Amino acid sequence: MNEKTKAKRTLLKAISAGIRPLVKEGVYNTVNKGLEEIYKEESSADHFKHITQWNKDGYRVIKGEKGFLFWGRPKEYAIDKSPVKDGETEEEKKIRYFPVCHLFSNLQVSKKAA
Repeated sequence: MNEKTKAKRTLLKAISAGIRPLVKEGVYNTVNKGLEEIYKEESSADHFKHITQWNKDGYRVIKGEKGFLFWGRPKEYAIDKSPVKDGETEEEKKIRYFPVCHLFSNLQVSKKAA
């Protein structure tokens, strides 16, 4: 992982730390929902989508725009390839990793030319 990606993960972890208690209290369903509300408030955006979703809907992200940081779908990776030991399950040998995902708001896109 490069330094730029590490910095983004660190920033996203810090923001998410403040949202997690609100998820437990039921204010938000997920950390990403909390992030979305924060970003909406800061930017006056209505909604956020991945670049491929915007493209599919007939929009292009405006050149130079930077995506908002969200957590991607978790991925599972095996910790090691050694055989399962007594009392250990295959599930215990896996780790869950949440990648950083970049979403763009409705204020960062324009309709594709016909």
